[in-house]
Amino acid sequence: MGTSLWLCSVGADIAANANMLQWRWATRKTCRPYVDVAAWPDTTEGHTVSGHPIDYDALDEAYARHRGANPRVLRALIDGASVGATSRVLDIGCGTANYARATAAMTGSRVVGMDPSIGMLTQAAAHAAEVRLCQGSAGGLPFRRCSFDLAFSVDVIHHVPDTGSYYRELLPLLGPGSRACTVTDSDEIIRTREPLATYFPGTVEADLRRYPLVSRLQEEMAAAGFADIALETVELAYEVTDPGPYRAKAFSCLHLISEAAWREGVDRMAADLTLGPIRGVSRYVLIWGRKAATVRHAAQSADSR
Repeated sequence: MGTSLWLCSVGADIAANANMLQWRWATRKTCRPYVDVAAWPDTTEGHTVSGHPIDYDALDEAYARHRGANPRVLRALIDGASVGATSRVLDIGCGTANYARATAAMTGSRVVGMDPSIGMLTQAAAHAAEVRLCQGSAGGLPFRRCSFDLAFSVDVIHHVPDTGSYYRELLPLLGPGSRACTVTDSDEIIRTREPLATYFPGTVEADLRRYPLVSRLQEEMAAAGFADIALETVELAYEVTDPGPYRAKAFSCLHLISEAAWREGVDRMAADLTLGPIRGVSRYVLIWGRKAATVRHAAQSADSR
């Protein structure tokens, strides 16, 4: 069974019926399977930082070829939310669906991947038959209340214009006691990540400007009503043996520095690789929050009157 790509505008929930998964989409508008990419308008919004636009539709092939799920992050997400075969999971800003696909494969859970980029979703649809994909953004999550047991994003929060509003919108979508996780970079991580900080030092200041402070995100989650907010840091050491991902600019921060700085970094990396592998380290901070089991939302109270 192939993957369906859905353009969703309002409301979705997921329910299990006997042994097969039933996907019921939409309330006020009907979502249709995305069959012909060329037949639909591209509504992707490019992200601009200090005058540098990033067109993620143009990066879809590079991301599909060079990017993957960090196994430490993946394990932390699955263990932290006790994801299993009956879990309902939402990957916000899924890109080419690396984390969504791996989560479904490792746990048998029901996973939805959402992204604003049609290019990224088209790449995802070619490889993620076990994941339901839909187009949407963090500023307009198109799902019904209590639809998910885990909602997470990886390297996405710096693209969200109003993170406080995003967390307020996200909380009602979780079931009682369910968890949300924002996987992001702290200031320290940005300054020390390798090999980016060494070969492309201009990416440090560029990303310090666009990534929100972890402390601010914690405060916004608490203000939105999340409980049990906690931090977790994961680290993965690896070796770089191929400059290909950097030549392809398969990291968005490489689009935020000058062409000269990028070329100089790639040339230095290629020269150093003739002497042997380059040390790499991937570190992330996971910001966890839980929806209290007894929380009542204003919208829910209004519905009951």
